[in-house]
Amino acid sequence: MKGREITVEIIIAKNIIVAKNNFPEYPTMFNKKFMLFAIVYTIIFIGKVKKITVPLQRNMLIFGLYLMI
Repeated sequence: MKGREITVEIIIAKNIIVAKNNFPEYPTMFNKKFMLFAIVYTIIFIGKVKKITVPLQRNMLIFGLYLMI
């Protein structure tokens, strides 16, 4: 389990870095939203790996898009 948790953290960190690099001109409030979106995206990515049900993925994606607005 420990190894898996570390990989998850690395994926989240990578997604946060990507979000910050793509939108550096936005204030910190937006960066926080992008961090949340990166985490949600990571959950979806892990869901694909671990085969979580599709409706749950869809709900997480909608939640992620809701955070973006």
